Amino acid sequence: MKRLSMITVWLASVLTASASADTVLYSYDGDILPSNPASGLIVGDACDGDCSALIDSGHFVMEWGSQGNDAEFGRIFSDERPPTLWVEWRFRSNQPKPSFSFACDARVETTFGGISELTYMFQDWVVDFSGSDFVSGLAPGVFHTYRFESLDGANYTMAADGLVFNVDFDPDGNFYKLAFGGGVIVQ
Repeated sequence: MKRLSMITVWLASVLTASASADTVLYSYDGDILPSNPASGLIVGDACDGDCSALIDSGHFVMEWGSQGNDAEFGRIFSDERPPTLWVEWRFRSNQPKPSFSFACDARVETTFGGISELTYMFQDWVVDFSGSDFVSGLAPGVFHTYRFESLDGANYTMAADGLVFNVDFDPDGNFYKLAFGGGVIVQ
């Protein structure tokens, strides 16, 4: 059975305490393949082998067979280094979270200031790397909006459709990277 993942919006903005509007650092709308240099994304792991990538009706789509494969695309913000950051994306999948594992259908890695957070997404769940913070019971077959936000580079929140499921603190480091991707769960 093929699985289908779509990521349609990849938006990073700077938040400032005194401004009423955010400044957009980068936006990926899913209307071109991430491997296209015009996307501004870096290919970490290409969608190849048992993975295929395409644009369908303005959405970036990845499909997998049953052999297992990973794909990862991202952007490094080392030159911009914003003091605060929020990232929002939309995702839809045709695969529910399996009962046996937290292996991912799709993932987003956020490394900002001292923060390093890995989030796994499924059709009906979103869960953090530890497996202890999550939202379950998401409506299947629709796009969900996910958001990472940090106002200081150390404290942060993760939310799915406005439901905050992870509030944490990570004080070390100073690397700025955002990456999304996915993989197949091999049974």
